[in-house]
Amino acid sequence: MSRYSITINGSMYDVEFRERRGSTLSFFVEGVLYSVDVTTLARGAKQQTTRGSTTDIPQGPLLVRSPIPGIVSEVKVAPGDEVTADSVLLVIEAMKMENPIKAGRSGRVRTIHVRKGQEVPSGHMLVELE
Repeated sequence: MSRYSITINGSMYDVEFRERRGSTLSFFVEGVLYSVDVTTLARGAKQQTTRGSTTDIPQGPLLVRSPIPGIVSEVKVAPGDEVTADSVLLVIEAMKMENPIKAGRSGRVRTIHVRKGQEVPSGHMLVELE
């Protein structure tokens, strides 16, 4: 997988490219999987954009990865738990700061890949939602 740092409206994000299938690109942004349709523009053509909504989030498993290296200080969910978008799944401590890792969408916790006290690198699989 290719990794990039991008800046959007002055905020920097780590992006990990996953795959391209036809005109669809899949990538992780801070541990949340996104899929977007990409159209190649002819030279000189004007780009037309639309603003996405939460209904555009892909269904199926959501793989939550660690956006930073650190130590898992709390696991707040268990397999089978129902969560809503922005629910805190776990907390990673890095540089003496607690960083809540949130669900990118509603779903059911399928698998937890870490335990309290475990050291994780950036990009490490944390939780799988269905």
